[in-house]
Amino acid sequence: MSAATTPPTENALGTVRRKPNGRVLAVLWPSPPHPARWMVTDQWGSCGYETDEKVADWPVVGAVPFSPAAGVPLAPLADEADSKRGARTITLQRCCNGCGRELRDVTDAEIDAAIEGRRLPDVRHECPDCAPALADQAEAQTGGDV
Repeated sequence: MSAATTPPTENALGTVRRKPNGRVLAVLWPSPPHPARWMVTDQWGSCGYETDEKVADWPVVGAVPFSPAAGVPLAPLADEADSKRGARTITLQRCCNGCGRELRDVTDAEIDAAIEGRRLPDVRHECPDCAPALADQAEAQTGGDV
């Protein structure tokens, strides 16, 4: 490193570590709320994410340019006008399992299921396009005792 280069900050966003065998790099680029915060890559591409503990003994070898690890602070997320109006809200839409039609905002339980890798519940019964066919199918299976 030259005298003008700032050494990378350990464990700041954008920190780059190299596995001792020299074949894998890990970049601190978290995807909250997942606990594995280090994006890992080798010569063929992304290998996924690893936890802090997994890469703790890998030496710091650099920083992503213009990242906090390189000494460049992140810009605020909202400009002055946005902060006067208040926080922004982002909503996720739930789509039908059958046809893909947007139905409503997702529930907290559905977000938790997606984060934990569980299947989302079947919501075809909520869909104006799929619910009639689903009801007909249930009636046919039960012989009209629905």
